Amino acid sequence: MGIFLAVAGLLTAIVAPSFAVSSSWLPAAQPTRLTFLALGSYEYDSNVLQLPQTGGDSPTDKEDLSYFAFLFANYRGVPSSRTQWRAFAFWKDYEKLNDLDMSGLSLGIQQGIPVSIGETYWRYETQYFQLDRRNYLLLHSAGVDYDILRKRPEKIVIGYRAGYRDFIPASFEGLEGFQQRASLALSRSFHSWLKALKLKGDAYREDPHDSKFKHKGAEGLLEAALGLPDEWELKLSPSARWRRCDLPDASNFRREEFLVQYAAALSRSMNKWLGIEFSYAYGQNRANRPSLEYKKSVAAISLTLAI
Repeated sequence: MGIFLAVAGLLTAIVAPSFAVSSSWLPAAQPTRLTFLALGSYEYDSNVLQLPQTGGDSPTDKEDLSYFAFLFANYRGVPSSRTQWRAFAFWKDYEKLNDLDMSGLSLGIQQGIPVSIGETYWRYETQYFQLDRRNYLLLHSAGVDYDILRKRPEKIVIGYRAGYRDFIPASFEGLEGFQQRASLALSRSFHSWLKALKLKGDAYREDPHDSKFKHKGAEGLLEAALGLPDEWELKLSPSARWRRCDLPDASNFRREEFLVQYAAALSRSMNKWLGIEFSYAYGQNRANRPSLEYKKSVAAISLTLAI
């Protein structure tokens, strides 16, 4: 299993399952033409975050339980063996905070192009989201990843992605605008109790139409996959995120946040198609505005079906 969605800034905090749900449950590129995955998750969140409307997350100071469903399909081979067509749909439903319920669809394409050293992967995708069963957001993005050491135990991947957010409600018009993200990932697989090790860093910038919502930041992640008896796998993922927003007013107020979180996920493939995962994460956000500081714990259990 590979990576579903990286926790990537503003939008990902809305779209992805909580940071407690491990990224281990999405299958990596397969040699078969068609790959299908279904996931169901039940989650407890001690402090649900509101949708970011000012370039950052705001705590609700409320706990809740939620259901999450995710469907993913990957088709490869048209027009070439290095072409992949991808689609996913998701649905997240809170038991109490119904105004934060969300659903979405995504369609995208990836094309691998060999170069003299390694391989490049070019991507484009369009995503549509609903919030509280109302039209909310369209996101268009394109990017490229350069895999320098293709088909080796070690990997060095350099990436760049640019996107444009188009909010459907007129009240969010000031948040529309461009996003940019650059990343560097180092990883290695092993044939021992330490199955894999990964180090990833990102730097991003968002430039919405309303200048007071502009912000930039950086993220770092260390992930270790450990093999356990009876085919269980434990993933440990400490991470940190920093972001800053300089408000263009007379006071020249700077908004700055630093989030540290620790996540662990215990998973096992029950057979060729079915997997189970138990995950837990704890995060603490420090900020120069007390209203943005928070602590939260998230626990989840997930079942996956991969074909």
